[in-house]
Amino acid sequence: MENYYPENTQPNQPLFDDDDNSSFNFMEWIIRFLRNWYLFVAGVVIALGIAYFQNRSWVPQYVTETKIVIEDNSANQYNFMQGFGVNNNYRNSNNQLLLLGSFDLIRQTLNKLPFGVDYYTRGRFKTNSLYGREPISVELAYLDERAYGYEFECNVIDDNTFTLTADGESDKPIVIKGKFGVPFEHSLMFATVRKRNMTDGSKFFLRFRTLESLEGEFSGRLSLSYVGDMSSVISATLVGENIVRDQDFLNALANEFLANNLDKKNAEAIRTIEFIDEQLGLIASSLSESEGRLRDFRRENNIIDVNSYMGNVLTKLTTLDEQRMVLDQKERYFRYLSKYLKDNITEDVLVAPSSIGVSDPTLLDLVGQYNELQLQRSDVGPKNPNYERYSRQMEKVRNMLLEVLRNVRSVYDLDRTSFNEQYAKALAESRLLPEKENAMINMEREYKINDNYYTFLLQKRSEAQIRKASNSPDNSILQQARVISLVNGDKKSRTYMMFCIIGLLLPAAFIILREMFNVTIRTEKDLEKLTKFTLIGGVRHTNSDKAVLSTLVPKSAFTESLRIIRTRIEFVAQRKAPVCVMVTSAESGDGKTYFSANFAGVYSLISKKTLLIDLDFRKPSIAALLHKHDKGLVNHLIGDITLDEAIIKDETLGFDILLGGVIPPNPGELIRSEKLKNIIMELKTRYDYIVIDTSPLGLVADAYSLSSLVDVTLIVARSGKTNKAFFKSFISQVKADRVPNVYLILNDIDVKKLGNYGNGYGYGNSAYGDRSGYYVQTEFEENNTNKV
Repeated sequence: MENYYPENTQPNQPLFDDDDNSSFNFMEWIIRFLRNWYLFVAGVVIALGIAYFQNRSWVPQYVTETKIVIEDNSANQYNFMQGFGVNNNYRNSNNQLLLLGSFDLIRQTLNKLPFGVDYYTRGRFKTNSLYGREPISVELAYLDERAYGYEFECNVIDDNTFTLTADGESDKPIVIKGKFGVPFEHSLMFATVRKRNMTDGSKFFLRFRTLESLEGEFSGRLSLSYVGDMSSVISATLVGENIVRDQDFLNALANEFLANNLDKKNAEAIRTIEFIDEQLGLIASSLSESEGRLRDFRRENNIIDVNSYMGNVLTKLTTLDEQRMVLDQKERYFRYLSKYLKDNITEDVLVAPSSIGVSDPTLLDLVGQYNELQLQRSDVGPKNPNYERYSRQMEKVRNMLLEVLRNVRSVYDLDRTSFNEQYAKALAESRLLPEKENAMINMEREYKINDNYYTFLLQKRSEAQIRKASNSPDNSILQQARVISLVNGDKKSRTYMMFCIIGLLLPAAFIILREMFNVTIRTEKDLEKLTKFTLIGGVRHTNSDKAVLSTLVPKSAFTESLRIIRTRIEFVAQRKAPVCVMVTSAESGDGKTYFSANFAGVYSLISKKTLLIDLDFRKPSIAALLHKHDKGLVNHLIGDITLDEAIIKDETLGFDILLGGVIPPNPGELIRSEKLKNIIMELKTRYDYIVIDTSPLGLVADAYSLSSLVDVTLIVARSGKTNKAFFKSFISQVKADRVPNVYLILNDIDVKKLGNYGNGYGYGNSAYGDRSGYYVQTEFEENNTNKV
């Protein structure tokens, strides 16, 4: 017989190719998962429990929406009222969207809302806002900046008394005690607390909010968009848990937006009224003085009227005075416009030229353009990219206005020169009148000039006030704020689903990682990956405390698995008898001694002479396993007893036993001695079957010298115990040493733990138990006790 090696494999070649990867066995993993069903049940139960407590803190999130209609005034036209110009079309939809979401508008809105103090209760799992049903109201006269960093707990002691407590610095609590409706003073605040809806013993919390934090909160939650691609309706939405608070904010924001729109429209009319009021203030005193002088002159000189000649002269001078009034008004406007453009550029719009009678079309158009750009720039804000573009366009229009103003003033200077010539001629004619009549004419003329100018200004102011009163916002509120949806209504179910999946994945991951990081041999596939030596059989795990179970329960699945191995050895040896089998292992604790005893028992069942020899001189274990303490082979080798005296005849077990005997000081030399070899050759002539239990070949080399004396060398690997790396190294050395007739046994196969095992050696659910010790010191015993 020759040792088994794979075809075309040399002793020094690797035991297996790197490309030899086992395919994924889907059913094997399914069975492995099903075998650990309790882990999945526990994982799901724990995950659902965590999900339950997670959902206890669930707070519904609602979407609150308001809609605003935007008038898209994109036509570039200017409609001026007679006397002053007001542009009705100065906004576009994009600017309106930016304005509605601007920080300035949000700040203006928050300044008008009672959001400065948050009132809330705190439960075990969540916090509930008390907005809209506040138990108290705090009226602040002074609030220190440090107060914003504290959370105050309010406790109602009785109908009149309350306390506010907070965790202060250096673990020193802050305690404020006061009475309802009575102002109190503290280093953090001067305030008055008034009671609303509360009872004695009430407990809640409050905190003060800065305007900046409120701006950040609402600007972050505010979402603006158009309802449709071609629509001019803006949808403003907030997502939050407090419906009433969000509704109040959106309604206030929409109203503030409309008010801002109206203020922009009224800006030019207000500037016109202010300009006219300034002019009325200047002319009122002149009118009063001229009227007084005319009245006094008539009373003193008894003059009621002048003759017709005087009337003609007066009419002529009056006409010229009216022309001078117009020229003076234009001169004032030119000075106002020149000063505005050169020295006083502000965010205010320009007064339209038509409001004081300047009708130059170029000047009128440029002033309108400048006002339009001014309003557009005020809509976007300094941080908007369009702000610089509008500023550059305004600068260009301003330069054009200055140039046009110079040209218009040149024409005005010519008109003023012509007027002065006409006026000087009329004055020369009037000097021909008598002195008193001439004085009368001058007084009446001055009075009429002031009176006409004053009346003109009053008319223009009335027109501007009418225009302002008739203005209305371009935009309108299409829909007041209301709740339109619940955004996290399915969060509870999704939480349960997510944690349920986690509860399934974690046990699965644990099982997979446990399999991936398993370092022991467990199944025949593990052995096939490590070596090409033939696996001749597998032995099931048992739960029996009997040393030799095979002779006691010959029809068990455990015994049947040993019979299979016996039959395969006969096939390998190509004869039924005589057969000599050596049993070894990679390391101590693999169950080779227990296997040897039970394997000898299987041979004895066929009524053949069988001998079990313990050649593990370093740590003899058969004596302890079979409770035999007689002398043995070592005693015979040293001449104490004869060979027949060393052999134990056990009628109960059905086979003979040759124990190791005393532990020698030189076990290696004894095993390699010729005397021992002769003894084995002699015993092979006496017995049909010999089973030799040797030292672990992976730890000591004693068994090498016996391999040539036996028909089959069985290397035992224990499922769930034998280390893969150590076994791989050991079996590589065995192959390199060309040990003949090597075959493998997988011992202690626990079907319950492994599930669908290998090729299904044996029957039933019996199992194999280990009672072996570590093979180092001779005083340790190898205990391979089986439990069925």
